[in-house]
Amino acid sequence: MKVHLFGAVSSPSCANYALQRTADDNAQQFPAEVVDTVKRNFYVDDCLKSVASEEEAEHMVNRLTDICAKGGFKLSKWISNSRTVLMSIPEERRAKEIKDLDLDTDQLPVERALGLQWCIATDKFQFRTSLQDRPTTRRGILSVVSSLYDPLGILSPFSMPAKLLLQELCRQNLKWDEVIPHSLSQRWRDWLEDLQLISKFKVKRCIKPNCFGRPDRAQLHHFSDASQDGKSTHAVKTKTKYWILNANSAARKIISRCITCRRNRGKFVEQKMADLPEERVLPDIAPFTNVGVDYFGPISVKRGRSLLKRRYSSKRIMDDGESLKCKPGCKRLGAFCETTNKDQCFGKASDKTYFATGSLIVKKILNEN
Repeated sequence: MKVHLFGAVSSPSCANYALQRTADDNAQQFPAEVVDTVKRNFYVDDCLKSVASEEEAEHMVNRLTDICAKGGFKLSKWISNSRTVLMSIPEERRAKEIKDLDLDTDQLPVERALGLQWCIATDKFQFRTSLQDRPTTRRGILSVVSSLYDPLGILSPFSMPAKLLLQELCRQNLKWDEVIPHSLSQRWRDWLEDLQLISKFKVKRCIKPNCFGRPDRAQLHHFSDASQDGKSTHAVKTKTKYWILNANSAARKIISRCITCRRNRGKFVEQKMADLPEERVLPDIAPFTNVGVDYFGPISVKRGRSLLKRRYSSKRIMDDGESLKCKPGCKRLGAFCETTNKDQCFGKASDKTYFATGSLIVKKILNEN
């Protein structure tokens, strides 16, 4: 089998394996940087690579074309922010947007790079938004916020208020198609007005100044203020590839040690109770016929200004149901047990908990204490 189906679930995986295998099989014939580019700079069928000079760019284009041809891949639709590099590429292998352009005088177009708007002439990223007419509901707001494509997180400071608004709507248990309150709708309208200004916002693709020269090494220092609404991180001294090692883990540890964050993000504790003994829930017996007294401990008891800790427990001798051995503390159950005036039964709720009713038991408890 020499071909694969186009559009199958396995097609991206097969294509990626073939590309990686091409780089491995020809690693001895090409420079290490070219082989590494094939392995690390391809996203499905798109390759994005940045080099320091135009000479290196021309060399990279030629070597990448040669190594991919070894595996049957034909690279095309080349584009660059350098007119000199574009002129060195044959016209049939250039992107269709620049094939008919005069590279000496014509303005270079705006191209898409993995979904981002890349202005080739200025070498900057920019954002294009189309204000959609959506109802002022949870569903409409989510649709507009999700349409803002920002894979690098450049617009996070702008999109955060809209996401916080969605969180507030969830807390109020508003339905998906329910119109939001007036106080929140004003916040949403203000955010939509700012959204129209996003098209004027641009970010340089290369953070290094043009006249800076070749750096020996690069570090990324990121500082962020703490916030109760959004997670912030503080990462310093990263590798030259700008990969922050264990950044999320470090942020979670900092948040977990913050007392204020733990109070705001804490979950409510649900009281867990054991099932009642069978004798208490029989359907043919009137309510409160069998009344249970559970012994538990330890509990804190205050004597004057001192806090004492006592353990209260009981143990029943399994004979005729009238004798009971108790440890100190059972007198405190007298007020509760005095309400019973009828001899009933003993019952065992579990290995460590007992229940009993009846005037005979109350007298036995009071006599022994």
